[in-house]
Amino acid sequence: MFRKFVAGEQISTQTPVKSSVQRGLTKNIGDQYPDLSADVLDEVLPKKSQILIAKCQDHVNLVVSGDSKEVLFFNQREGPQYPTLRLLYKAGDFMTKVWVDAGAIKPLIGGADLMCPGIRQDKLEDFPADTPVQIMAEGKELPFAVGITKLSAAEIRATNSGIGVEILHSLGDGLWNCPTVD
Repeated sequence: MFRKFVAGEQISTQTPVKSSVQRGLTKNIGDQYPDLSADVLDEVLPKKSQILIAKCQDHVNLVVSGDSKEVLFFNQREGPQYPTLRLLYKAGDFMTKVWVDAGAIKPLIGGADLMCPGIRQDKLEDFPADTPVQIMAEGKELPFAVGITKLSAAEIRATNSGIGVEILHSLGDGLWNCPTVD
């Protein structure tokens, strides 16, 4: 999604949100990620701080902190909110994990989707299809990609073929290289 993203060229507008919209956004994110503690959520999206929505090409919206101009979450159309990798590094472990071998890192960072045979079956958590996930590599402590599952964990175990996770954001893509929005 962000392979060729350049903020200066692809962001069309930045709009400050009303406090009611900000409360709704915070509630939706809290509901979507129940493992994200209320304290961390208040730190990431403080009630007294201004939040901006940056609209980009292909109906992508970025949730931007008004103070630091740091991109915190993104979504496409009215879909779920996905945290950026930088936010995952700061806020901790609140997403479902999908583990891969170290050999899968390079193709995934290059823009490939995660195929079912590349997923570590022995570390696969149970989840339904269309679940936002963080991609973890064997031997690494931090995630290197964010994606959405195309199949449930049971379907991945049963078929072990096809696309298991669509990669939306990874290390080295345009969103990673643009930590702040001007």
